[in-house]
Amino acid sequence: FTIAAGGHATYTGSLNTTDTEDWMEFPLASTEGLAAELTFDIANDYDISLWDSTNANMLDNSWASNPESVTTNNSAGIAHGGSVYVQLSQFSGTGNWTLEVWIFTAPPPPAGDIYEPNDNAVTATPAMLAFGANNLSIHTGTDEDYFEVNMMSGTTYWANITFIDNIGDID
Repeated sequence: FTIAAGGHATYTGSLNTTDTEDWMEFPLASTEGLAAELTFDIANDYDISLWDSTNANMLDNSWASNPESVTTNNSAGIAHGGSVYVQLSQFSGTGNWTLEVWIFTAPPPPAGDIYEPNDNAVTATPAMLAFGANNLSIHTGTDEDYFEVNMMSGTTYWANITFIDNIGDID
């Protein structure tokens, strides 16, 4: 299904004992995102999932409400890859559903992590002990991240840095 950026569409269908899932594909430009809301009869329990263009990475899902809502904004950094698949599935009950879909212009990806710019000693991020941070990045081939830590003489300090090996190396 194709919807223009800033557009909205409503779809209807049904799930039953022999048709327990419905799938829809929505093409998106790299600057677009999708939000969807699934409503159904209160006697039923239907779920909605949002998948990337490879249908291998779940971008978002909702299973405990009515209405159920998903968006590409909840994708934890996974790009949609040019389209998304919306999966409607039956947990219990049979009957009709209504799906509202909105296409919006997505903000550009951030230029680095939340501590940028911290690429040298002058712009180092102050880190109070015990400092912990998640989802930091070395986002370009020349990016360096500096942190400033005040330490006391005669005290031993340990640093633990974890990263995903298959997407790069840090030294």
